[in-house]
Amino acid sequence: MAEEPKAIKAETDEAESVTTTVEGGEGEDLKINTSIQPNDIVFDCPHCGKSMAIDGAGAGMAITCPDCNNVIQVPYADTMAAETAADASQMQLLHEQLSAAQNRVVDLAADLDAANLKIEHLEKTQSELKTHLEQMSTEWGVIQNALDRVMTLMQEIRLR
Repeated sequence: MAEEPKAIKAETDEAESVTTTVEGGEGEDLKINTSIQPNDIVFDCPHCGKSMAIDGAGAGMAITCPDCNNVIQVPYADTMAAETAADASQMQLLHEQLSAAQNRVVDLAADLDAANLKIEHLEKTQSELKTHLEQMSTEWGVIQNALDRVMTLMQEIRLR
């Protein structure tokens, strides 16, 4: 009967391939590169955060983290499913919050556009009123000159 491996080390890289090191009973290490399979358990080292993967049959086994060399227990699929469900719930909540924030940005952009249109309208109205005030001031000056001329003529008439 073949001897069971003492420990299995597995680590994932960016391309989702796995380097697995199996420590044999006689101190010989066998390295195998494979891709992550659907039945693999993918988890992070609780000490250093290293992402690792192991065949589903390895659930509950004690392994050594290849980065920090701490012995950790491979989680069971049920535990991983619960964590995945919690992560999915958190992601859904974050997605809803993001969607609400994006809708708020759209609403605020519309409010900003409306406010800019109102500012443009008020600036145009202010310019028109300023022009009318200048015209009224000019006309008031003409009226004042006419009144002054009338007063002068009335005084001349009185003096005669």
